[in-house]
Amino acid sequence: MNQENNGALFSNQKTKETQPDYRGKANVNGKDMEISAWIKLSKDGKKYLSLSFQEPLKASRFIWENIDNYKRCQYSDI
Repeated sequence: MNQENNGALFSNQKTKETQPDYRGKANVNGKDMEISAWIKLSKDGKKYLSLSFQEPLKASRFIWENIDNYKRCQYSDI
């Protein structure tokens, strides 16, 4: 993100009902964040968005992208 305190949400192609309806990125006080949003229904029947903010998971993405190398190392050590 280039602008501080701005972000965007986009429709998410869900494969499970529990996944967010929208996903996106934002910059909050100079820190990049990932956003997940679910469409919810209040007790009085009004629609609203429930939001979750997370720091980008660069380390876990690296692990998943290199999982075959990790498995080879792990099993060869046994």
